[in-house]
Amino acid sequence: MPTTATAVRPTSAAVLAEEFRHFRAAHPPTRQTFHGQDWEWICAGSGEESIVLLPGALGAADSAMGTIRAMAQEVRLIAVSYPPVPTMAALTEGIAEIMTKNGLESAHIFGGSYGGMVAQVFAQRYPGRVKSLILSHTGGPDKQMGARLRPALRVMSILPAGVLRWAMRAKVAKMFRGTGQAEFWREYVQEQMAPRTKADILAIYERVHDFCQNHPAMPGDPAPCGAPVLIMESDRDEMLSPSQRAALRSLYPSAEVHTFHNAGHLVTLTRREEYVGRILDFVLRRPVGSKA
Repeated sequence: MPTTATAVRPTSAAVLAEEFRHFRAAHPPTRQTFHGQDWEWICAGSGEESIVLLPGALGAADSAMGTIRAMAQEVRLIAVSYPPVPTMAALTEGIAEIMTKNGLESAHIFGGSYGGMVAQVFAQRYPGRVKSLILSHTGGPDKQMGARLRPALRVMSILPAGVLRWAMRAKVAKMFRGTGQAEFWREYVQEQMAPRTKADILAIYERVHDFCQNHPAMPGDPAPCGAPVLIMESDRDEMLSPSQRAALRSLYPSAEVHTFHNAGHLVTLTRREEYVGRILDFVLRRPVGSKA
């Protein structure tokens, strides 16, 4: 698998918008209602190995378009969108149901950033359904962060929805600076945030609080789910401190660790060839059905 670090060249918003239009036409989401919520996911690719892809804070499956397209020739992918459920338990229960509906007893669980938190809870709650755990640019449960979030949530609950949408747009859009694609992603974030209600936005943060306060990870070797773990991190990640990255590694002491040097949070855009190559190497070098 290719692992050469190749930066993504700047791409115009118009070109990316056209690529998204074609991607969405080729991969219309499946929509079903269960557990009292509307669920949505995208299926792509084929192969003996299956990856369940859990996206970042926006919770939109097609936000991972570039990664999905790059992997689809090698593996089967199911990318999940998040409904506005307030707990990680409810979210992971729905993900497990989506796997069942797609005939997957187990799969490689891949979560990036916010999705890495979801992936860790899934591995805790459904260890038998995890063939491997891939944690990209994420952190572990942090009681102190959870304690800080509770008063912040109280303040957010009294703010108008428009203010919350603006703040979320600003926070997410800032992450895309320096990727060569900032103009497109500003428009994408605007599209994603425009229809969201106050409850939708609060649910994003409520799940983080739930993760930090109610799903403590126990350091172990191997991981609590018994599956192989790959941790991917960047040494210049503007979203995660060195201590947060070290804390995650300490939770999974037997994990393989791949560090992107001189790189930030969104290496899936800036170093996609290396990023995708590392994941596929980890997944495909293992015998089908093996956890070791």
